[in-house]
Amino acid sequence: MKNDLTCGADKGLNGGTSYKSVRYAKDDEYQARIKRQALARYYKAKAEDPERMQRLQKARSKAHRLRKYGLTSEQYEVLKVAQSNRCRICWQEETKVKREQVCELAIDHDHETGEVRGLLCDSCNRGLGFLKDDANLLREAAAYLES
Repeated sequence: MKNDLTCGADKGLNGGTSYKSVRYAKDDEYQARIKRQALARYYKAKAEDPERMQRLQKARSKAHRLRKYGLTSEQYEVLKVAQSNRCRICWQEETKVKREQVCELAIDHDHETGEVRGLLCDSCNRGLGFLKDDANLLREAAAYLES
């Protein structure tokens, strides 16, 4: 295949647009078949070695969270140690269990600036989310509880 430098189009052997590139880009049936094949490979691997797949999924999930908030594994570990592996609000250890394992503490961040504030347990993280990360609303809720 040649690449036309003037327009960036993918050219076939005869200099025209490649049949495959046009067909596969628009063929929903082809895309669906590829997806089914990928899922079949995934479920086969999961059935053969479920523990390995669980480890891979956990690693991918953690890596995604770290990338999302711009943290390295080392920075996350420093936060965990600084907070004694406890929630920054209630100072309890995480208790949420997913796939028979205790979850990692959630990375809390300021939605306006993106700055990481600390690590929270699932309950506190959800509580802040339900109160829309609004300090005034949180104060109103506290006043309500104290009344």
